[in-house]
Amino acid sequence: LPIEITPVNSLLPGKNCTFTPTASSIKNGFYSLKDVKSVLEQSLMRTRATLSRGDVIRTWRRGVSFDLIVSILTPTEYGAVSCINTNLNVDIGPPEGEEDA
Repeated sequence: LPIEITPVNSLLPGKNCTFTPTASSIKNGFYSLKDVKSVLEQSLMRTRATLSRGDVIRTWRRGVSFDLIVSILTPTEYGAVSCINTNLNVDIGPPEGEEDA
C-alpha cells in the first residue's frame, strides 16, 4: 500500500469529538458512570496533546478502565486535532458495532 505523507505545520484546534465505547467498556459499566463527559474532558486535558480519528483512548474511573474509540473529529481537514488550549466538546456515540437507529 502506498503511504501518503502530508506535512502539517500546526494542527487545527479541536472543536468536537465523538467517542465510541468498546464492548469491554460497556461490560465494565461505562453507561452506569455519572457525568461521563466531564470525566472524559478532564482526562483529555491532562493526558493528550492531540487526537486522531481511530485513536483508542483509555480513561480510568475508580480503578476501572474504559476504552473509547475516537470516531468523529471536527475540524476534519487532517483527521487529527490539537487538544492544547482548546475547548473540546465531547459526545458519546453508539456502542462499537452498532449504527445510529
